[in-house]
Amino acid sequence: YMPYYKAISMKPEHKVPTGWMSWNTYFDTATAEDNLSEARIGKKYLQPFGCDIWHIESWRGNSDKLPVSGFYNMNLEVNEKQFPKGMKRLADDIRELGFIPGIWTAPFGTGSAEFYDEHKDWFLHRDGKPVGCWNGKYTLDPTVKAARDHLQNIFDTASHDWGYEFFKIDGMSGRGPGYCAHMYERPDVKCLFKDPSCPNPFELCVKAFRDGIGDDRIFLACQGHFTGAEAAYADASRT
Repeated sequence: YMPYYKAISMKPEHKVPTGWMSWNTYFDTATAEDNLSEARIGKKYLQPFGCDIWHIESWRGNSDKLPVSGFYNMNLEVNEKQFPKGMKRLADDIRELGFIPGIWTAPFGTGSAEFYDEHKDWFLHRDGKPVGCWNGKYTLDPTVKAARDHLQNIFDTASHDWGYEFFKIDGMSGRGPGYCAHMYERPDVKCLFKDPSCPNPFELCVKAFRDGIGDDRIFLACQGHFTGAEAAYADASRT
């Protein structure tokens, strides 16, 4: 972590974010109304004690059923069955209750065959076949600039058009070979990159996330890896 380290402000105005998320109770099944029903209760019983973030988990097209590798993780398609009024409206409703709206993403790959077919050169291939990971049946090649630009754009939309102010970005773990933070460092994967000489491909993704989100939003890395690139860009880490 040392090359990326910087001190965290310990001034009195520095406030540790505290929030609620649907995952632990609802898993993939929470609807917009489920989240808002809980938020109304949270406004009465949690907000007075400092709870300030209301965080939405699975919301993408087809994300109501695991595995995550099947989710449409690289576009902004919304699961209309669970969120019929869209994600911008949900963020507005959460903010009206006095909370900061938060949102989950896992953008290192996708389960959408249609998206893959439209952008095949953005993804990793071995012997002509797409490489899969925890984040998708099709894994992003972070050395492709057009792919990183796309990531930046979708986060810019979720942040500045939809109005989310807290981002939990998943797949940043080194827990296993299928998580991209670790996977991108494997020699057998690096050789598949468009630019196999790239020294830290994972960092390219993390920077694109931050550039899209903006500096005035909270970026939580879920979880982080020993190479530490997220330490330079994220505000917090799931431990």
